[in-house]
Amino acid sequence: MRNDDAGGRSGETRGGNDGARGKGHEVRVARISARGAITSAAITGLAAVVVAVLGIRFAPSNVSQAIVPNAAVTRHVTSTVTVTAAAPAADSTARATTPATGAPPNGAALALTADQAVAHQDCTLVSSGSNAWYDQSVSLDNTDTKLPAMTCRINWSGAVSGHLDFLVPASAHEFSAQVGIDRESANTTAQVRFDVLTVEGTNVHSVNAAYQNPQPIKVAVTGGTRIRLKVTLVNSAEEINSTHFVRVAWAVPAFG
Repeated sequence: MRNDDAGGRSGETRGGNDGARGKGHEVRVARISARGAITSAAITGLAAVVVAVLGIRFAPSNVSQAIVPNAAVTRHVTSTVTVTAAAPAADSTARATTPATGAPPNGAALALTADQAVAHQDCTLVSSGSNAWYDQSVSLDNTDTKLPAMTCRINWSGAVSGHLDFLVPASAHEFSAQVGIDRESANTTAQVRFDVLTVEGTNVHSVNAAYQNPQPIKVAVTGGTRIRLKVTLVNSAEEINSTHFVRVAWAVPAFG
């Protein structure tokens, strides 16, 4: 009987130890579970903070300000600058110059050009040929002064003539020019008559010019009318041909 009781107590004691060992295992499992829960909660909290920060960093400024009212948001602003181009500077070289000073005649007028003529006749000798009017710089005296001019080349002896017609501006009161023979002409003995006419043929002004002896012209005109600028070969002591030519010129012609 004692042996059974002893065996029973011994069994209870072993059973008790086994129970204690079972409870220790449960405690360790509980502790591990608690630590896992704490770690998981910490990771979850950190992830939430990271997500929030990233949301604030990359969200539009109004959203980030809504999430964190005092958050500083850096804005990159691209500004559009409108540049107004400055008006080009006026050409400092006046087309019209006077023989003496190089200033525009009458203070502001620009020299007329051959392509502004409303009608023209080339410098022509009937049955021999004709040469067209051109715009080019000429020297009419014994200096190197260059003047803008309407020019025509005469290649023949005889009654050569040509003309240009211009409309007089409504505000104009006079016409001025310097007329003569270009110094580069091969013929140096010719004389040429320069006429300012009405288109009906009335002579307004007439002057003869020779090589290195230019003449000024200044005549009153009526605005809105039309005038004709005519040249006529008067004579020459030398033969005139294509290599021994005469270049006539209306230099700095202008209305004022």
